[in-house]
Amino acid sequence: MNNLTVTVIVSLLSTIIGGGISFTTQYFTISSQLKQDDKRQRELLEKEIKKEKKELLIIFSEILRIDGEVNIITEPSNKKDWEINIDCFFKKYRPLLYSKFHLLNKDFKKIMRSIDNTVANANHNEELTTYDNKMLIQGYKELIQIIEKLLYEDDSNVI
Repeated sequence: MNNLTVTVIVSLLSTIIGGGISFTTQYFTISSQLKQDDKRQRELLEKEIKKEKKELLIIFSEILRIDGEVNIITEPSNKKDWEINIDCFFKKYRPLLYSKFHLLNKDFKKIMRSIDNTVANANHNEELTTYDNKMLIQGYKELIQIIEKLLYEDDSNVI
């Protein structure tokens, strides 16, 4: 073998070995960076979930405070059927709940939309029937039960 061939072979082997070392170093560096990025993303997501949960818990607590202060379901003078104060619901409760509607669970959303639809139908017919009133009361009570359940199950604020 002549000198030129040996030089070419040594140069080629050096390039291949250098490329292998470079590839291995970059592979492990990038893998480590991806793991760190993934960990950071998970931590940010967990922080955002906690923040959203806290916002909901604050709203739910406010709903229960209002529920304790305001008689939204009242006994009428004829002592037959209980009535729901729709104006109170739409002025006090609904704005709070819809401010974070996107964070509510599916069941909660269904009840809220059912209440809205019942009131819309009553407005369209210009009459709140006994059945509509019972459905509104039932929906309202279900909302309160879901809120209480979620607040009682939350142990992140245990003192």
